[in-house]
Amino acid sequence: MKTSKQIVAIERCVIDKFNGTRHVSNSQLVLNNGTEWNDICFHKPAQLTVSNSVEDKQLIYTVKLTFDSMSELDSQKYYVYRIKEASGRWLLIGNDDRPYPVTTYTNNHPASISDKQANEYIVSYKNSVPVPQIEV
Repeated sequence: MKTSKQIVAIERCVIDKFNGTRHVSNSQLVLNNGTEWNDICFHKPAQLTVSNSVEDKQLIYTVKLTFDSMSELDSQKYYVYRIKEASGRWLLIGNDDRPYPVTTYTNNHPASISDKQANEYIVSYKNSVPVPQIEV
């Protein structure tokens, strides 16, 4: 059965207010209760890229989440991101341990009215564990 990997929802929580996780396996976890997630209004679909490489004899996973939004989101703090695929599967980018995901913000002022006017956000994250699926 083929599942859709399109990103249909993005939520985030400031690291300081994230209540942590319990690992079920290396690729699955359960979120602790009490974390307040903030929905992000974005132009669908967003793009998620996960790659891996060997650095200093250690396997490293690199995550890049790219989305456009008309909102101006705070990119000065560290956040944990929870994303939902069209298949219903939830994934977690980051946790309450370093390294934290880094959010880069680009404010677009196009030369032509037909060009993209939304703000672009890129969430970058590197870690030695794969992006875990959240057990609901």
